Amino acid sequence: MAPISGEANCGFCHNATVDGGNGEATKNLTNVATILDDPKLDSVPLEVSKEYAADINLVRLHDQKHGTNLEASTPVVCQQCHYSPALDLAQLGPLGAGDDLANGRFQKSVKSMSNVMHSHHGAETDANGNKLFPDMPPPVTVAGILRDPGVTRDVLEATCYQCHPGRRTDCLRGAMATGGMVCQDCHGDMQQVGDDFTRKVSPTNPGAFEFVGNFYTDPAQPRVPWANEPTCGSCHTGDAMDNMHGEANTIGDPQDGIRLMQAWRTDDPKATPIVPTNKRFAEDTVKNGPAKGNPMLYRVSTGHEGVFCEGCHGSTHGIWPNGNPNANDNVAANQLQGHAGTISECDVCHTKDFGNTLEGPHGMHPVGELGLKFADGGHEDIAEDNPDACRACHGRNGEGTVLSKVAADRSFTIEECEKGSLCPNDEVKNFRVTLAKGTQVSCTLCHENEL
Repeated sequence: MAPISGEANCGFCHNATVDGGNGEATKNLTNVATILDDPKLDSVPLEVSKEYAADINLVRLHDQKHGTNLEASTPVVCQQCHYSPALDLAQLGPLGAGDDLANGRFQKSVKSMSNVMHSHHGAETDANGNKLFPDMPPPVTVAGILRDPGVTRDVLEATCYQCHPGRRTDCLRGAMATGGMVCQDCHGDMQQVGDDFTRKVSPTNPGAFEFVGNFYTDPAQPRVPWANEPTCGSCHTGDAMDNMHGEANTIGDPQDGIRLMQAWRTDDPKATPIVPTNKRFAEDTVKNGPAKGNPMLYRVSTGHEGVFCEGCHGSTHGIWPNGNPNANDNVAANQLQGHAGTISECDVCHTKDFGNTLEGPHGMHPVGELGLKFADGGHEDIAEDNPDACRACHGRNGEGTVLSKVAADRSFTIEECEKGSLCPNDEVKNFRVTLAKGTQVSCTLCHENEL
């Protein structure tokens, strides 16, 4: 999840200009609060007083526009009126007058928290008609060039990171961030995120929630926040033999020809996450209930005999490895297997060599110390009997792909190396193979290409 945090920069628009605000949200406000209105001014850090003034301006603007009396109400709990699935742990849905468990909530006559925050702010413009929250450039240009990282960071801080923790915390970090991914590549822009099932709800149209079909297959069905989210499978749509790279209206990684760099199709106005037919890297699907068949959230998905995906890959917005070698995110993997990144060494959990098998996570063969028999000729039978199983990660022609990269420096002995790039001259018995981290393993490293 991406929580709201103390880094939220509401004051950028909601502080008085004298306090550093840009005036956009206070220009029509009848009574603008400043730091001088903070009763604790001078006894707390100045930034706290600025945040206090911004908060007062927020509730005053709400009162002025909607006839509420929030300023006189303490504490102000937005979710009393604006439903949020993130806080609805009992999954009761929006509650209001007449509901036994409403407990003072009035959520049936106003839009959800996600809708009012994302849709409203995403549509705001300045006096010149420019969006206050600018559009993110696509991850890859039409010329196949990755977007400028400096521009990307500027737009990210001017949009998602105005509210979500990121300007200092970098909530989105790890492998996705290192690869150049940002929030919009997975979720769409602010208006697409906010266009949810409460979009038609109003005080004069209470309860007009839209549930007309499957969000992933029915263009008319808007999303449910926190439930309909992009998944790993939305970009990792398959393997080297079967993936969606190059399909119409997708944005693929120009460097590997396998992965996508945007989780939704470019011609989709609601940024529906892609659901691949090849489930090799996709999350589980919901087994029962109204959402049966839909992708499960990454954070609750499991694989490999019930192991949580997060147990090997890290948290949703902090997928291992973190590009900073000293980051806390890398500690667990370093302690468990001796290097950062996905938990890929079988001996982290297992104690015996499994020999020739493809029953590892995502159809993997044994890796690391418990995969030595497989590497030393054991894979020959699989290559002969089911060559496509090898091609899935090692490439259609056994040339190696991003899926066959070694996760750490490797050094092991094989019975013989013959006419491979590591032993180009002749056959070498008891050959010591040494591979640097990141090497894409191909057939021709140790022998002629049998694929």
